Amino acid sequence: MGSFSSNLSVSIASVLAVVGAFDAFIGGEWDFFVLFVAIGFMLITVWLRHRADRIPTTLRTDLARWLEHQSRMSGEPMEDVMDRALSAYRTGLVSKAGR
Repeated sequence: MGSFSSNLSVSIASVLAVVGAFDAFIGGEWDFFVLFVAIGFMLITVWLRHRADRIPTTLRTDLARWLEHQSRMSGEPMEDVMDRALSAYRTGLVSKAGR
């Protein structure tokens, strides 16, 4: 799953958890309030772990333009295009080293 769709899913679930917790608080439903707050903390943990797995890198401008172009042409997320390009590059390195 691409990072945009992951972030979108976590964001939507977070909004629902906040609304649910607020509604439970206003209605005095303390068991639901605790449940929605716990769900909120779990979503924050998921989001932070997802962020921690990413290694910040800088990308050359020409490569960034190529990725954007390939992403637009194929309709795939940029992350998928980048993963496929890196896999092809690594395969080329391995096959050259095995000769």
